[in-house]
Amino acid sequence: MAVPYARARNRCAVRALQAWLQAAAIHRGPVFRQMRSGDTLTDRRLSDQSVALIVNAAPKPRARRGSGVGAASLASSPGKTRRGPHVGDGASTESPW
Repeated sequence: MAVPYARARNRCAVRALQAWLQAAAIHRGPVFRQMRSGDTLTDRRLSDQSVALIVNAAPKPRARRGSGVGAASLASSPGKTRRGPHVGDGASTESPW
């Protein structure tokens, strides 16, 4: 899946991911990892179920009227993305999952 850079730095998923990888000192392996008590990050990936629970618990953004982008428009046009820089360009072909 391609994820373009957002114009607004504070709303950019690519920059947020880069900041997380740097802050967590993750250079390879799973992006979403288990934590132990005491906020210790492990090398073990979160399960699919754990990621789904976290995503579903997060507040849902609402598309602005007339923006043409929303859950319905994204679901109705699978595989269509805007072109631009993507997460993972130039990185290893090994899946982070």
